[in-house]
Amino acid sequence: MIQIEHHVKKVTELLWSVNKYELMAKGYGHYKEIQKMLKEAQTVSDYFNVYQTIKTKKGMPFSHKDVINTLEHIWGYFKSEATFSEKHSFFTMLEEARTYSSSEYDIYPRDVKKAIGFLAYLLELYPNRYMEQSSIFRPWSEWNMIRLNKQTINVSEKDYIHPRSL
Repeated sequence: MIQIEHHVKKVTELLWSVNKYELMAKGYGHYKEIQKMLKEAQTVSDYFNVYQTIKTKKGMPFSHKDVINTLEHIWGYFKSEATFSEKHSFFTMLEEARTYSSSEYDIYPRDVKKAIGFLAYLLELYPNRYMEQSSIFRPWSEWNMIRLNKQTINVSEKDYIHPRSL
């Protein structure tokens, strides 16, 4: 049973790492709630609750102030390597994105897309394996697609109802 629980824990942690920044952009409170749930999880049922919460929160709208906060957070992965010009470009785009008037939205506005696109460009220049998996940079991917042991897996409820071992 320990091996199965370890697998479920690993799968759920990977699912969280893929989706955490997108969920942070939907609401920092959502991010903190799931982070706490994951930290406290001990049973397959606990991990299944994390899976369900991620799935539910993915359907919520983005909070503009939390989108801006998330962009600033992601910038932290690049700030020590980026040139002065890249820093200036990013913060100019961030200021343009900051002026968007709606507090919530389902699709990123143009200026937010531009800032995310620039961060994606920086990710190409300064590769970071952790950030490359983030759904914020892969919006076309399935929310539940993870890489485990060099395989791509679509995590589903079956992984919690009939868990498999590593």
